[in-house]
Amino acid sequence: MSNSNISYYYHIPCRFRLRSGKEVYGVVWQGGIGAASHLFASLREYEKYQEAEKDHDLNACKRLALRVDIDDFVHAESLEVLT
Repeated sequence: MSNSNISYYYHIPCRFRLRSGKEVYGVVWQGGIGAASHLFASLREYEKYQEAEKDHDLNACKRLALRVDIDDFVHAESLEVLT
């Protein structure tokens, strides 16, 4: 996926299909060191990451999120319930 396509799904729980065919569930967002860095975590880890970020706990942030290459993402589907 391109940067502009994936940005629609930032901070939203989603099902992602990877180039390998594997499906993963979680949240992707732009962050970390470097403006082009993308991070991924399960929804539970993402929530913990947000708390660690508020507490300025860099070690926890590093442990909770994985740096990802968005070119490995070929499809995204939001899991948010529309109300």
